[in-house]
Amino acid sequence: MIILDVPSLSFNSHPSLFSLMSLIHNLHTLFLLSFINALPSKPILVQMFIRHAERAPMNVFTSESSSKFFHRGLGEISDIGIHRATEMGRSFRRRYRLIGLLNDNTTSDEIFIRSSPLTRTLVSAASFSNSFLGKSFNSSLPIIHTSQSELDEQFLYIMESPLFRCKVLANHNISDPMCRMSLLRENIISSFPLCSNFTYDAIEAALAELEQPRLKIYNDDLRKCAKRHGKRISYKWLSAIPGVGSEFDLSRAKESIGPLMAIIHRNIERAVNNTSKEYFQNILYS
Repeated sequence: MIILDVPSLSFNSHPSLFSLMSLIHNLHTLFLLSFINALPSKPILVQMFIRHAERAPMNVFTSESSSKFFHRGLGEISDIGIHRATEMGRSFRRRYRLIGLLNDNTTSDEIFIRSSPLTRTLVSAASFSNSFLGKSFNSSLPIIHTSQSELDEQFLYIMESPLFRCKVLANHNISDPMCRMSLLRENIISSFPLCSNFTYDAIEAALAELEQPRLKIYNDDLRKCAKRHGKRISYKWLSAIPGVGSEFDLSRAKESIGPLMAIIHRNIERAVNNTSKEYFQNILYS
């Protein structure tokens, strides 16, 4: 199991998204069942990639009350994030027991858990793994293996390359000597008139805060922007890296996916050779 700090869209409490989550889980279960039943022998390795759970805004809060609500600080996991990661662990435990990949005889030596060294991913890993392994609330945390440097895990740092940024901007007919990706974000936001007066950081903050039912966004226009278009803006921005649909660029996709494949290879190597750093610090409910 690998918990990475990768950009993605968060889940929220909207019924349609819960239905989508159920569909994804069911398809995941059916795929594993058909895969296992079709083979004459049993699989020897299953890797699971999970994004960190819901977190606080990355760079700004929409209000002072919002900054107090997220008591762990910018970019850190929220209380709801811990709760949802725990619930997802229980859900995956039920499905894995159903298909026989997890049972009462499964030992901790058979499950290897890694996370990027960011607090939000470490806490997500601990929350998910605790319930996935069937541990009680007060039991000791499972061992989370990690690395010393964030750069070992964040595979989208290729965006820091000027050459790569220039390729992406050229695909969107944006010319800039410094190849600033911020111009692409501004271009994406401008295509949504309801959001055109707000920065990407403000929209991202409102999107994160919408996940918290008890938190109020006082700027009504910003709330409407995030609620109606926030996820679409995030998706368009993130999908601009490898491209999606008619904008898909195989060379850029390979450049983006290559570092991720290196992480997978390194994960297996460290599991086999037992060379990962173990993470014991009790931060789950801090």
